[in-house]
Amino acid sequence: MVWPQFGPGPLPQHGFARVKPWRITNKTTEGDVSVELQLTDDEETLKLWPNKFNLTLTVRLSEDSFTQELKVDNRDEKSFEFTALFHTYFNVDDIKTTKMFVFQQFSFLINRFIYLFT
Repeated sequence: MVWPQFGPGPLPQHGFARVKPWRITNKTTEGDVSVELQLTDDEETLKLWPNKFNLTLTVRLSEDSFTQELKVDNRDEKSFEFTALFHTYFNVDDIKTTKMFVFQQFSFLINRFIYLFT
């Protein structure tokens, strides 16, 4: 997970979320499997980026789908800007037989309104 900065800039390359330990807060192992991970600001992140936050990354895997969802909670009194990137790698047996399909839908939340693109 690349967050709160993609690419070069004032923070370390691709931010700090990808190198920080995340806490497992929920998991499902029956049927469709999922795991919910959380990362919250701490002394180290506040030295790099002076904003209070809570990230929740939910990953779901079913027989025919893979879904990632990132929720960013601003725990600060001031607003902040960020960039995010799912920097996902898959281990496949044969790249020549691997198929990827275009996003069927994409949604995001701004100011408590959900925008859905299909």
